[in-house]
Amino acid sequence: MATWPDGLMPASDPRPVGGESRPVHAATVLTVAAVLAVALSLQYVAQPFVWRNWPPDEIFLGWLHEVRHCLVNALVLALALLLAAQVPTRHRAARIALLGLAAFGGAAAGEGLARWMAGDPGSAAELLAHATRWTVVALAVVAVYALWHRDRAGREALRRESLRQAEIEEQLVRARVGALQSQIEPHFLFNTLGTIRRLQRVDPSPGGRLLAQFLDYLERMLAMHGRVTVTLGDEMDLVGGYLAVLGTRMRERLRVEIEVQDALRSLPILPWGVATLVENAVKHGIAPLERGGMIRIAARCDGDCLEVSVCDDGAGLTTVAGGGAGLGLSNVRARLAALHGSRARLLVEGRPEGGVRAVLRVPVDAPP
Repeated sequence: MATWPDGLMPASDPRPVGGESRPVHAATVLTVAAVLAVALSLQYVAQPFVWRNWPPDEIFLGWLHEVRHCLVNALVLALALLLAAQVPTRHRAARIALLGLAAFGGAAAGEGLARWMAGDPGSAAELLAHATRWTVVALAVVAVYALWHRDRAGREALRRESLRQAEIEEQLVRARVGALQSQIEPHFLFNTLGTIRRLQRVDPSPGGRLLAQFLDYLERMLAMHGRVTVTLGDEMDLVGGYLAVLGTRMRERLRVEIEVQDALRSLPILPWGVATLVENAVKHGIAPLERGGMIRIAARCDGDCLEVSVCDDGAGLTTVAGGGAGLGLSNVRARLAALHGSRARLLVEGRPEGGVRAVLRVPVDAPP
C-alpha cells in the first residue's frame, strides 16, 4: 500500500496540502494501469490503413501483441511509481521530481522489457521516444488524480468545517437559552412561594390542597429544566399548575378559559414562554383590579407556525411592565431570536374592549 496525499505528497510530509493522506492500494494502481494499457492499445485497430492491408485474423494477432507491449509498459511504470511513493520526502518539489524520475525510469524499463520479450530491441532513440511518451501519459494520470483528490479533500474539509460551525452555533444557542431560562425559573419560583406564604396568612384552611398543587407545579417545572424546547402539552400543564396555585388564592377574582386542541399538544414550543405571558396577564392585568378578570388561552396552527394567544380583560397595556417591554417579555423575545431568528415573534397589544392580547408565534418544525 502506498500513500499519496493529494496524489503527490508523502505520508511523512509535515504540511499536507488540501486534506489528509489517502492510502492507495497497489492492486488499485495496477488495475488502473492495466485498463489504461488496453485503452492505449486500441489505437492500433483504430488506424484505417491496418484494415486495408491485413486480414482480420492478422489484425487481431497484431492487436494482442500491442496489448502485451502496453501492459508490460504500464505495469512496470506503475510499480516504479508505487515504489517512489514509499520514499519519504519533505517538500513538494522533491516529491514531484521523484515521481518524474520514477515515471521515466519505469517507462524506460517497461519499454525495454517489452521489446526484449518481443525479440525486437530496436534502437536507443526509439526506446527513449516511447519511454518519454509513456512518462507523459503516467504523469498526466497522476496529475488528474492529484487534482481529483485535492478537490475531494477540499469538499470534505468544507463539509467538516460546516458541521463544526453548526455544532458551535448550536452550543452557543443552548448556552444563551440556558442563561436566559435561569432568569425565569427563580422568577416563577419566588412568586409562587410568595403566593403560598400570603395565602397561609390569609386562609390556612386550604393549605394541604395548595401544597399538593405547588408540589405538582414544582415537579413539572423541574422536568422542563435545561430543555431548549418542550411540547405545548408540557407547557400548558405547567401553566395549569401555576393557575391552580393562584386560583386558590384569588378564587372568583381569577377566571380562566383554555382552548387547546389535543392535536396541538405534541407541537414544540419555547419553555416558559406561554407561562410568562400568563404570569404577566395575572400580575399586571388581573391582580391590580378589585373585580379581577378573565384570562383566555388559545392555540392554533397558522401555516407552518404554532400560534398561542393569551388575552385578559384587565387593567390594560399601560400597566404591563413598560408597555410590553418588561424583563419577562424581553427574555422571551431574546430566547425566540436565539432559537428561531426572524421565524418566531412575540406580539403584545392592547385590546379595544380593554385588557391585553399577547401572541407567541413559533415554527412547528423546530427540533424538540
